[in-house]
Amino acid sequence: MTTSENDYLPTLGMSSRLDGYLVELKSCLRVATNLLQLIEDRVGTEIRCIHEFYKEE
Repeated sequence: MTTSENDYLPTLGMSSRLDGYLVELKSCLRVATNLLQLIEDRVGTEIRCIHEFYKEE
């Protein structure tokens, strides 16, 4: 979901628009953090599987 400057009323002023941008940035960072966590979990699982495979041989 993206927003543009037109989504904020010009009467709100610059600080309100900036607050809106910061809220959106925070949301994007939260999504990025969740994606990185999923990648880290998946890589960790793969490494454990490889380790167990070679440990059994």
